Amino acid sequence: MVVREARADLAIIPPGPALQRAYEAGLKDAYLALRRESAEAGLVDPAEVRQLGKAIGGRYLLLTHLVRFRSQTITDLRIIVSFGRRFWEQSVELLGELWDTERGEVVWAGHGLGVSFQGVYDQPATFVDLAHQASVNLVKALP
Repeated sequence: MVVREARADLAIIPPGPALQRAYEAGLKDAYLALRRESAEAGLVDPAEVRQLGKAIGGRYLLLTHLVRFRSQTITDLRIIVSFGRRFWEQSVELLGELWDTERGEVVWAGHGLGVSFQGVYDQPATFVDLAHQASVNLVKALP
């Protein structure tokens, strides 16, 4: 799990057990609505955050958003060094909001970036690898 890899000092409730606790508290629809609203519009109802925090048993809730996946060709014009070699840059950027479930407000926001540069003969990075790198960097940035 990315959080444990990047920040072993944090106690976390993974999404599966969090969803189970929300279901047991009769908040399945609120949990799914929060995820959907957060992903689609970035709008979150603070009352739902407080309600879910109590049911799940977590003080903070990290909501993440995929902001960008980019794959771009770069031509290196330094002919003497690279003979016009082409490179690919791929990147994934995630944004995160840390919600205080007792106050129902965002207490921190940050981003994580995963980047890879490949030459013509290099193995390209996968989206999963870049998303993992971006996730680790986002979690490392948490307060």
